[in-house]
Amino acid sequence: WQELKSSIENDQAPYKFAVIKTDCEACYTTPAWEAHCTTEGLEHDFSSRYRHDKNGDIERAMQAIGVPFRCMMIQGNAPSDIEHERFALNHANVIRNYSPTKANNGRSPKEKKAGMKLPINKRLLRGPLFCLVVIHVYEEERPKHAPRGLTGVYCGYDDRNDVYLVKEWVSGQTYYTHDVTFYPNIFPYRSNPD
Repeated sequence: WQELKSSIENDQAPYKFAVIKTDCEACYTTPAWEAHCTTEGLEHDFSSRYRHDKNGDIERAMQAIGVPFRCMMIQGNAPSDIEHERFALNHANVIRNYSPTKANNGRSPKEKKAGMKLPINKRLLRGPLFCLVVIHVYEEERPKHAPRGLTGVYCGYDDRNDVYLVKEWVSGQTYYTHDVTFYPNIFPYRSNPD
């Protein structure tokens, strides 16, 4: 939350958060959370316990992120660990930011923020999450007779820097790169989840 808050406040400067609305989950009722809200000058607004109908906007937003998140995890057969769930959650959020909504009069949140119609992001449409990619190794980086590409798994798109997040299949190293070849119908975790 603190990282997200800082990021949004930096993007929207000089505006700051004034109100936060949450459900009554245990983490939002602790003295530490109360102290955080007081320190940051946040007014904390609760929804009623077990009454999600009183928290419609937040529940709808969680559904808009949660459904694609689960679909991507199932389609790619990705391991259910924090790392892969974070990749799917971030990618679902990026997709939502590029999706038009009625609330924005047919514009996406990115278009609303820009104040104009934006072209379709073709880099976001190149392949589904957790599909096979070949990561291009630049000539300056590779030793003589080394492979020109490394196999990996697509772990998402970073729209801020216009790059892809990939995970090397053999080493397990995760990093951003600009040049990859997508194989959108091949999902490595399906044949070998480990």
